[in-house]
Amino acid sequence: REGAMDDAATATATARDALAGAARGLIANHAPGVGGIIEDGFLGLLTVGTVYALWRSSVIPRPIGNPIARKSRTNASWIHVVTGAGGLAMALYAVGLERIYRESPGWTWMWVSSAMFMANALSYGPLMNIFKASKEGKYAMQLGYSFVASFQGVVWIAWSAQPDAPEWMFWAVMPYWYFSLAKLWESTEFVLALTPKPADADGLWAKVTSGSRKRLGRMSPDAATLTYVGLNAAAAVFDNCYMALYTLLGPEQFWHTSQAFNDSDFHLRLVKGTTGSLTVALLIFISTLGWRKQMPMKYAIWLNVVLGSGGPLVVLFL
Repeated sequence: REGAMDDAATATATARDALAGAARGLIANHAPGVGGIIEDGFLGLLTVGTVYALWRSSVIPRPIGNPIARKSRTNASWIHVVTGAGGLAMALYAVGLERIYRESPGWTWMWVSSAMFMANALSYGPLMNIFKASKEGKYAMQLGYSFVASFQGVVWIAWSAQPDAPEWMFWAVMPYWYFSLAKLWESTEFVLALTPKPADADGLWAKVTSGSRKRLGRMSPDAATLTYVGLNAAAAVFDNCYMALYTLLGPEQFWHTSQAFNDSDFHLRLVKGTTGSLTVALLIFISTLGWRKQMPMKYAIWLNVVLGSGGPLVVLFL
């Protein structure tokens, strides 16, 4: 009995020391200036949102969690649920490690987290048949998962420059061109669907945009929609330029060029792609809660705008 009490006391002391160390790191490693405020604000909101998403996830049963009711019990849906929650948790770990200790996770984390996000992005298809959303909502989910899948290419690009990275990683990045181009086209479809309807129904522009209008349905050009569409289109263009430059230069020269513009980017690159994956995956889940009336849609929309706007700032410039 005394041994058990000693073990409990030791565990309590260890946990207390770990929390104290994390608190010290959180303060000591705060980035200076406005950038630090933006980083902490974005990562704080991202952390709260991720914890909430995990709490609502089907992998945490009641009474600890508050899972939304599942409408599918297929193998694909199980894969989607488990890898979704696993990807969120592993990405949150990396974000915390970077922000608190300014350290990066290791290779095992990279392989597992990337595989989880990829499996999650590839297993959503069967769920679309039971997903009650508008054409725009369903296409937005498709676009979101194209982003998540393509971000795994960004992750592999980052890790391919590690000193102990296998040489074949450069070639392993190339298949991700498919998802990178897919999100570019899907983002373009949103832009085309939002353009004013041509007066000449038989004209060239009407023919160019008709398919996009049909696939996405009627869209309202409000501030939130325009922000969402504009950010996605800009991000898709940037990411394809990023892929093209990496393909042209190769890992060593690519990151040598990147370091010339931002010296800390060589370290931060190891978690930036996963942070992007976490942000998009979280926004997809929040949107799903909105469509399923588990959260007011107006909150889901503005969380998409805030996190979708802050994500590129943090990933690209901090």
